Amino acid sequence: MIKIIKIKPHSIVDVITNSSTVVYVQTHNNTIKYAKELVNTLLKVVGSKEKAENLFDFYFDVDREQEIEKIGEKIDTEDVSDIDISIIKAFKKIDNKLTGKKFQEMEDSKFTEVANKLLDKIASGKIKPYDSYGLSYNDWDEKELIIKPKNNDKLTINLTKQIKNIFELDGERDG
Repeated sequence: MIKIIKIKPHSIVDVITNSSTVVYVQTHNNTIKYAKELVNTLLKVVGSKEKAENLFDFYFDVDREQEIEKIGEKIDTEDVSDIDISIIKAFKKIDNKLTGKKFQEMEDSKFTEVANKLLDKIASGKIKPYDSYGLSYNDWDEKELIIKPKNNDKLTINLTKQIKNIFELDGERDG
């Protein structure tokens, strides 16, 4: 069974001369490039002629539940004109009849369905993200790097397990 690898941003705290410093780790323009280089290096070390791009899809995504909740909070306002216009423009690419008023009247299940369609198109690169996509309330980038295997061959499965083990943050390992 193919499992995707989600590499979540996190922070590392280090003590420096009686004070604490927090170093924040987040995705950036070169994250995918460096992830591919890591996989290519591992492939080369084991003597494979395969390339990362042949075995995996690399892309960014967000914590869907959190992002949909954030969007919902942004459009759940009494004044429709206060809704972030970049979000409305992005949703119009999914359904050009959507308006701020229609968002406010939409049932939660329908809103979640439409929001997931939007997030799918953003993650696949088919449409440009809205202004606050993947940002925390403090404007901190919270997107995750997704590494998705393209097939179930032995090399890909083993490499997937090893990469997942490298980036596992909760201390558990796949056996």
